[in-house]
Parts: sequence; C-alpha cells; structure tokens
Amino acid sequence: TNEFPLDVASYTSVIAACKGVKDWALAMKLYEEMKAAPKGQNLSPNQFTYNALIGVLTFSGKMNTARNIFNQMQIEKHSYDALTFTNMILGYCRTLQWQDAIDIYSMLEHFMEEYEAKEPENVNHRSVKRQSTKDVENLKEFKYK
Repeated sequence: TNEFPLDVASYTSVIAACKGVKDWALAMKLYEEMKAAPKGQNLSPNQFTYNALIGVLTFSGKMNTARNIFNQMQIEKHSYDALTFTNMILGYCRTLQWQDAIDIYSMLEHFMEEYEAKEPENVNHRSVKRQSTKDVENLKEFKYK
C-alpha cells in the first residue's frame, strides 16, 4: 500500500512541474489517470489541474491538445480565469497562430465583461484586461505589418 496516497493537489503539482521539462506526454498521462480513477478516490481534475495542464501543453507547442483541454474545462463546468486565457493566448502567439490568439482574447473580453458586472471593484481583473488589450493590439500591429 501507498503510505502517502496521491490526491488532486499532488497530481496537479506534478503536472505543473512537467512544464519545466516540456514533458507534455507525462502531464497527459497523469491527467488521464485522474480521469480514470474511481469516483471514490476523489481525483477528478479541478480548475487548477486544468490550468496546469494547459500551461504544459501550450509551453510545449501542443495547441490542438491544449484547445481540447480548454474546451473540456467548459464541458465539465470548470471556470476559466486569467491564467487559463493567458496560457492559451501566449501558446497561440508562440506557435504563430495569430487569429486563434485573437479569438481567445475575444473570449477573454466577454469573460471580463461578465466578471466585472458581478465584481465591479476587482482591480486585478481590470488590470489583466488592460494589459491583455495592449498585448493584442501589439499583436495586431505585428500581424498586419
């Protein structure tokens, strides 16, 4: 028996560590293990797991897989956050998929509008939106030069 049973946080931490060595295959294997675990083990991936996995995939240039995981988050009713969008936008920029980066940014704008309607005093999210707007404007200028 395992003296130190793995939990969601353990899996998520190891998945996040895969980014540093660009071991997207191990990250996906761990994610699949979590998905296949019996419900009683409480290993279902959470928002943090998904963000860690998306970070590994986008950093490794696996944008199709990252987009599938991004979509899976929504199917499973996990919330996107600034990190989710940032990882996707940066991944698309690294792989020169400018239109996809702009499309994700548009989703971010919609997300921010909904969030600000609920939490108008949250300065952090407004600053993320301002910085993202500058980044995308720079991206558009670069793309269309």
